[in-house]
Amino acid sequence: MDGKSNTQTKTPRSQKLKKMELLQLGIESVYQDKFLCDVQLQAEERIFPAHKIILVAMSDYFRAMFSGGFKESNQGDKPIIMEGVSALGLQVILDSLYTMELKLTPDNILETIPVACMLQIKHLIDECERFLMSSMTAEKYFIYEEIAERFNLEKAMECFVEYKTACFPEISQTLDFKELNVEDVVNYLSIPDLFLHGKEITSFDAAVNWLEHKPEQRKEHVLGVLKCINLLQISKSDIIKKVSKVKVIMENTECEKLVKESLTYHREVFTQPFYDGNIVNTRGVTDGIVAFPFWWVDERPLPNHKEIFGDSDPDSVFWQYLSVEGKISYNFSKVHCPVLKDQLDTDWVTSEKPESIDLGEPVKIGNFIFVFTYNSPSDCEVEMVSWRYNPITNKWLSLKPAPIDGGRKWFDFHQCAKKHIMLLGKEDEKRDSSFYFIYSIVDDEWKRGEAKMMELSISGSDGSAYQDGYLYISVDKKLVSYDMEKDSWLQECMFPWRVRSMALLEHRNSLLAFTEDSGLEYNLKTKNVSQFSVQFPTGVDFMLGMRLFTHGENVYLIFAIDECIDNKMFRFDLAGKTFTFVRDLPWTDLIYPVPMLLPRL
Repeated sequence: MDGKSNTQTKTPRSQKLKKMELLQLGIESVYQDKFLCDVQLQAEERIFPAHKIILVAMSDYFRAMFSGGFKESNQGDKPIIMEGVSALGLQVILDSLYTMELKLTPDNILETIPVACMLQIKHLIDECERFLMSSMTAEKYFIYEEIAERFNLEKAMECFVEYKTACFPEISQTLDFKELNVEDVVNYLSIPDLFLHGKEITSFDAAVNWLEHKPEQRKEHVLGVLKCINLLQISKSDIIKKVSKVKVIMENTECEKLVKESLTYHREVFTQPFYDGNIVNTRGVTDGIVAFPFWWVDERPLPNHKEIFGDSDPDSVFWQYLSVEGKISYNFSKVHCPVLKDQLDTDWVTSEKPESIDLGEPVKIGNFIFVFTYNSPSDCEVEMVSWRYNPITNKWLSLKPAPIDGGRKWFDFHQCAKKHIMLLGKEDEKRDSSFYFIYSIVDDEWKRGEAKMMELSISGSDGSAYQDGYLYISVDKKLVSYDMEKDSWLQECMFPWRVRSMALLEHRNSLLAFTEDSGLEYNLKTKNVSQFSVQFPTGVDFMLGMRLFTHGENVYLIFAIDECIDNKMFRFDLAGKTFTFVRDLPWTDLIYPVPMLLPRL
């Protein structure tokens, strides 16, 4: 050792940048002067002198060409023919390799992307993809979409799907759209997410644009195109004022029938939950939940009331909870977080209800919700109110109230047949005071039941389910069934303990129920009850109840936690008998969840 330090002084970053700039200027100068070029590229009829070292450093394609023993690696002065390459595109790419600046314009982008992809220059491909997304217009949509699909530009393809949904009205006005063949038009109009700004009339307008562009040639396709439109989601006034006025549609006998069918649907409002005609279409909807919260009678304030409701009255809202099917949504105004397909996890939005509704236990039939409740101004006065809610249109329909009068009563409501709802009532604490009414949804009429009933608890039932013509109700420890066709009641079984919530497992043909310390499954075919132990989440308050519901083959429970300070949703694994936390809920009282088809956000 000579005692001298071998520490090297680091070059300051500013000096490195300066040296890089000088090197870049030198490379540009060599390129502009065509100095010491050792390779020539030919695209179309143009010759482009270049340097192998630059091409190899920037392009995997050229690296393989000049180092892999291909004939192009030793051609001397003979130009390398770039088959199928645009001269303009190659010029733009070569300029960017020497200047480090990719000069893209609407005039050269379509010729530049193929060259960047062929030469396998990743950073230039990414720049081209970003340019496509940022310069998209309705007029360029179809050609940009074709380019993105041809070269598998995944981000651009995702972006264009959202652009198509958001800007389809403008796209449908373009000449490119009007010139599409019938198969492509049907494909576009059949896109599940194509629910345009909540107005299906917009997709109808697009169909008319295409049909009327060449009306004589396209007459044979009118029916097929019209069937792509969800006429049920077009208002009655638009059906009358717009749809029925389109000559090319009304001249087709089958199309005329569809239009008349849609008018019938709108006019016969009480049959809508059971509609299964030729114009049913579920475009623009997604699986989700409508949730009805119930508030404490002492009206204690919610800790996050302002955050949730602003200045609105919490009694005037309920919640809709929409699911996103496992993907990020690029809608240019809002980006959702990615979620699991079965997790039912995205934003809640509020929806107004009529002032006269004090939200009661909801009953789902079809994709409609029926709410029956009552006001009790005094112990000797009862006022019933009945409503039907359509979550697709966000509209309420007033129904005939149940013919209940007299003093205060206790009520439960359950689906008891395909087109009927049962009101279970109890006058007082006497054992023989139970009664029931049957509501006909189609007729909007009530009829009092005549058959002798099972004893009802003063607090009502603990859960119900409808399957194949039978209503199953849990009351205390009893499971009873009602056959509307025979107007008869039957005790199915006795549970070991009183259940806290119950739901139908359609895929297992059974009823699932939970007590305070175990789970029960009742097989509807064998009439056997199986019991299993479960470990409930910490802090569950069983006195405040739980809400059990199914979504497909998945089972979910909503629990009140720590005296309803929190409410949490869990998914229950039927195989492992375990709970998995899904999410916190934005209120401090228990709710009634109803799985529904809801409009996409």
